[in-house]
Amino acid sequence: MFTGADGDKLAFHYGRTDFGAGGPGVVTLYDAGGGEVVAVWVAEFTPVAAASTGRYKRVVGGSFVMTAVTEPFVLGSGDPVAYAWAGDGWIEFERGR
Repeated sequence: MFTGADGDKLAFHYGRTDFGAGGPGVVTLYDAGGGEVVAVWVAEFTPVAAASTGRYKRVVGGSFVMTAVTEPFVLGSGDPVAYAWAGDGWIEFERGR
């Protein structure tokens, strides 16, 4: 869920082909040396108007692809893992209101 500057919330399905995603999300692990790995996660998100609030309840379509990359971590560790992400996409609002 994403929150706009005014507090409105936009909910998404993640990698759900039954809700319009082109495919499921994919995580790939890369050896970072020293017993650590880096995870690269790519997923398509599609909006869920019924679970959104405010102006986002008027969303009728859209999607964005997000790529997230972690810092190196030990696979199986319970320690928090930092990551960065970037995405690109669009949303469409209902017209006529």
